[in-house]
Amino acid sequence: VLTRVEAPTMSLDVVSVHLDFKRDSERRAQLDDITLHLLEREDAPDHLVVAGDFNCAFNGRGDVLREFVRRHSLGGYETPVETFPSRRPRRALDHVLVSSSIEVRRTVAVPALVSDHLPVLAELAPRAPAVPSSR
Repeated sequence: VLTRVEAPTMSLDVVSVHLDFKRDSERRAQLDDITLHLLEREDAPDHLVVAGDFNCAFNGRGDVLREFVRRHSLGGYETPVETFPSRRPRRALDHVLVSSSIEVRRTVAVPALVSDHLPVLAELAPRAPAVPSSR
């Protein structure tokens, strides 16, 4: 799902994902499809959030998400949140990835036993523009 959110101070595109749980090759194909949709957007804002059940870790070292994250200049929270399995989470498979114009202030897994994954609640804020240093 892709939607545009218009806020008083900014607009951003938000993508909700639920990737395949078995095969890296299928997850890569799904991320390629998402990339095509993102590249086709007209008047795309500078702000992007991609969040949901990626069914894979985000470790930046050759994982399925690496190329997608690089291509869209996305980042995440410093410490991954363990969300799977929901009864005793040991793996971080659900992520909130954001463009560099957005700060992820904190993330937390919400205790809810309605799925095999815990939902992730993220506090986001526009990143303050860099102030040039005066010398």
